[in-house]
Amino acid sequence: MMPMGSTLADQKSGFRGQVTKVSGESVWVNRLEEIGLIPGQRIVLLSKLSLGEPYIVEYRNISVALRREEAACLTVQEQIVEKEKN
Repeated sequence: MMPMGSTLADQKSGFRGQVTKVSGESVWVNRLEEIGLIPGQRIVLLSKLSLGEPYIVEYRNISVALRREEAACLTVQEQIVEKEKN
């Protein structure tokens, strides 16, 4: 389980979760909100290159590339997937 207050920048490729908060420099926050990355939005981190950029995120059936600074503005919560009972 990930610690409370973790950002998208802290996550590994394959992360599935939900945005819980958008905060940071207004230039990054404004861009993220304009493209629909707001609290409550479910996201998947498709890839994160070894040097840390870009972060390829999928949501609403689209994929976008984010800078590290933008990913650090997104506080996220991991999506818990329950396994089906047999």
